[in-house]
Amino acid sequence: MISKIKRFFIFLVTFIVTITILYMIGMKFDISILVFHHRYKDYDTGSLLPYLIAVLFSIFVDKRYVSKRSS
Repeated sequence: MISKIKRFFIFLVTFIVTITILYMIGMKFDISILVFHHRYKDYDTGSLLPYLIAVLFSIFVDKRYVSKRSS
């Protein structure tokens, strides 16, 4: 049985790595939907798409890890 701490650690590391890569791609190639920008006075919001992609990818990796370890 895989411990919950190990699963959380895998999820967290995958999330951080994925979001870092997406932000770096967004900054390097000037892709506005991959960059989070916030301005206070103009009320400009940023894109939350990298967070969504990172969460979905982390869930996918966690499920794959659990299925590989249990079989």
